[in-house]
Amino acid sequence: MADVNIRKVYDKLKSQYKLPEFESIDNDFEISYIEHDNFLLREIRRKISDKIEFYIKILEDVLQPDTNSMTNMHEYRSFDEERKKVLFNFYKELMIFHRISLILECKLNEKEEAKFILDIYSNWENFKKEMERIFEEMKKSWISDTDVKEELGYFG
Repeated sequence: MADVNIRKVYDKLKSQYKLPEFESIDNDFEISYIEHDNFLLREIRRKISDKIEFYIKILEDVLQPDTNSMTNMHEYRSFDEERKKVLFNFYKELMIFHRISLILECKLNEKEEAKFILDIYSNWENFKKEMERIFEEMKKSWISDTDVKEELGYFG
C-alpha cells in the first residue's frame, strides 16, 4: 500500500500537472514503493526510466546478441530481418525517452519531469503491447522444434 504522504503529494501534483490517476501509474511503475515524497516527480521519472531500460536491454539482446549466450543466439535467429527492423525502430523510440530522462537528471525541473511522465504515459499502453508481442515471439522460439545438434553446433 502506498505511503499516505506519497499519495497526498502525488494528488497535489496530479492536479497541478494533469497527471494520470495514481492507481494507473502505480500499476505500471510501482510508484507506491517510493520511500520519500521529496522530489516525487523526479523519483517517478526514475522508476519509469528503470522500466524503459529493462525493455531496452531485452531488445538489445534480440538485435545485437551476445554470441556467448545460447539464449540470445537462439532467440535472435527466431526474428526475421523485417521484424528486426520494426524492433529497431521501437528500440529507437525507447532510447529517445531514456535519453530525455538522462537530460532531465541534469535539469531537475519539476514541470519538465511532469511533461516526461505525461509523454511516456500516453505511449505506455502501446509500448507494453509491443513488448508483449516480442515476449510471445521469444517464447514461441523455444516451443517450436529445433535441431539440438544445429543449436549446440553453432556454439561449439
